[in-house]
Amino acid sequence: MSHSPRDVEALATEIASREDVELLHGLIAIESLSGQEGSAVAYLCEAMARRGFRVEPDTAGNAIGSVGSGERRIVLLGHIDTVPGRIPVRIDDGILHGRGAVDAKGPLATFVAAATAVAGRARVTITVVGAVGEETMGSPGATEVAAGPAPDWCVIGEPSGWDALCLGYRGTFSLLYRLEQGSRHTAGPGQAVGER
Repeated sequence: MSHSPRDVEALATEIASREDVELLHGLIAIESLSGQEGSAVAYLCEAMARRGFRVEPDTAGNAIGSVGSGERRIVLLGHIDTVPGRIPVRIDDGILHGRGAVDAKGPLATFVAAATAVAGRARVTITVVGAVGEETMGSPGATEVAAGPAPDWCVIGEPSGWDALCLGYRGTFSLLYRLEQGSRHTAGPGQAVGER
């Protein structure tokens, strides 16, 4: 299902510019499963370049664009990949629906819109990152960004289920732990491994 120009216009006048709505709609319309984000990354890079961002994809394949020129640096990071599944892109009652609208192309498009809006006034460098591979183990896009110079501030656009800013969010921690100990029967002399 598609949308009519009138639907986009109504949504644009209520909450964002037409260009912002079209950016989000375009991002959502491009399938970008983990490992297959190339078309969406290219689209986002082109959109940021048209808005005056200095665009520089990195070796992980992230879309990276910066505006402003201050010494302090803000990174706004959202991921561009999605899990499998098709949700038709549509606008119903002023709400844009589609795979990735919330997790996390919506926050990513919002970051681009916000950085664009303040670019001429900000005395900081604002870098927007469309990270790849977040829906996979290891999150290679975010890992690549984390290996670089630390920003002064970082905001991650991930839905938290809250209606406010969230200072932390659950994640995953993988650990391989191996313990070797000679076996011993609990009836024998000394303590068995489970008794220590």
